Amino acid sequence: MKSAGFKNLTPEGVIEMRQHGVRPESFQEIHALGFGPYSPKEASDFTGHGVRAELFRGLKDVGLTKVEPAEIMEAAANGLRGDNLRAAREFGPNLTLKQIIRLKQAGVI
Repeated sequence: MKSAGFKNLTPEGVIEMRQHGVRPESFQEIHALGFGPYSPKEASDFTGHGVRAELFRGLKDVGLTKVEPAEIMEAAANGLRGDNLRAAREFGPNLTLKQIIRLKQAGVI
């Protein structure tokens, strides 16, 4: 977990990540993309909500690199994928993640 970029690890944090199925290689990629570094709790929450590295790659591709963890989980919960993020750019280059989520919810993308 240390090599994945997690800092201030505690036994409890490592146990929580293991129990939630956090894969260190996924977060190593996410951190390498410029997101985070995330805490063990955030990593567990992401994994529990089905957030995958592919979503982070899509966010980076469209320039959304300063996004709150709660918004990323909301995006994943709404089925947002990298191709949706790229499709949303047709509606404007300055859309926020919240606006893109609304486009997805409305069936526009």
